[in-house]
Amino acid sequence: MKIMLAFARQGIVLAFSYKIAYWMGLFNTIIKIFVFYSLWYFLHEQNPNIFPVSKEQILAYGVISVIISDLIEWWDGPHFYIGRQIRLGLITTDLLKPVYFPLQVFHLWTGNRIAKIVTTIFPAIIIVNLLLPLSLPHSILTVAQSVLSIFFAYLIVYSLNFLVGMLCFRTINMMGIMHAYHALIMLFSGMLIPLWFYPDWLRGVCELLPFSGLFYIPLSIYIGNIVEADAWNSIAFQFVWLLILIIVCQIVWLMTHKHLVIQGG
Repeated sequence: MKIMLAFARQGIVLAFSYKIAYWMGLFNTIIKIFVFYSLWYFLHEQNPNIFPVSKEQILAYGVISVIISDLIEWWDGPHFYIGRQIRLGLITTDLLKPVYFPLQVFHLWTGNRIAKIVTTIFPAIIIVNLLLPLSLPHSILTVAQSVLSIFFAYLIVYSLNFLVGMLCFRTINMMGIMHAYHALIMLFSGMLIPLWFYPDWLRGVCELLPFSGLFYIPLSIYIGNIVEADAWNSIAFQFVWLLILIIVCQIVWLMTHKHLVIQGG
């Protein structure tokens, strides 16, 4: 446990290392919140009849999607870290440490996320609450379900990112794969566009994939579009996908470790 906490502290230190990057990140988050808020406000004002939820709910959906996006930071993470370590030839140092590599990366990234919560997420939430009128969950149960769903979303996106990171051991240039992977998340997760706007067949496909557990499920629970038993069923869906991904990560890592070829200088 002490070793794991050491990796978490390392992630926190790395997150605080670049002050300019921090201020730019906070500014970027606030700008994105105002852009999403303004966009959904304008669209709802133009034609409210196409929305299956109220204006307050869709505004909350847009704003919280930005906050969750910055919290789980799906576009960065283990896949970029692993790729960078391999490219720089530093992966051998990680593999020589007496800690199971997937857990090592997990605690390092979790420490980074803790720092992100303190330095960016909390300030952004405070600013949003002061400047923008947003609806809050209607009950403590909904808050608890939302927090649990967001926690599972973080674990799911970490697992997906780790699996993509494993491809770095097999290929030199990962940029094409990462762009395609990020496009899948933006399309199937409900981050940019809620899944209820999709055609029925496409929505059905999205709801079967783990990507819907990243944004659509936690956001729908938060705004009250998924409630009571349906909310618990959606959280159970996330949990099942998480178990599947953990098992796949374990298998893929063992296979990768057996056929490991170090590239770098």
